[in-house]
Amino acid sequence: MRHQGKVLTAVAEASAAVLCIAGCRDTTAPRDQVLVRIEVTSSVVAPNHSVNLLGIVYNPTADTVFAGAGCAPGVGFWATDPAGQVTSLYAGSVWLCDQKDSNVIAPGETDSVGYFWRAPLVTGVYQLRAGLFYGGGPQSPSEPALVAVR
Repeated sequence: MRHQGKVLTAVAEASAAVLCIAGCRDTTAPRDQVLVRIEVTSSVVAPNHSVNLLGIVYNPTADTVFAGAGCAPGVGFWATDPAGQVTSLYAGSVWLCDQKDSNVIAPGETDSVGYFWRAPLVTGVYQLRAGLFYGGGPQSPSEPALVAVR
């Protein structure tokens, strides 16, 4: 019985590794054909208060798109501050390496990912974008949603 427990543990670990690999692989489909948009709950927010973001991705192609950097969701968010500095809102985040629904976007499928953005203390207008998330930056980025922090 003890031997079977080790085998089952090995099978479980192998299954987890396969899920991670499936959720973390790159796409062969053209990323520039995926349509992305962002929705925000408010266009004005006080410093240190939150705005809900929703990144929505539609795959109009005949190919399945695999998105995500490492084990992150397939949809990411970026902020451009009033000085023009672009920052990934996922910077410093740690993700469990489970496959998320947004990592695999089938032909004709729409997926969405939500995120709570805490407005910085620096006031001004911020441009928020969603896009397919990859370590090097957004793919198929949305048009910006403008949020004034004041």
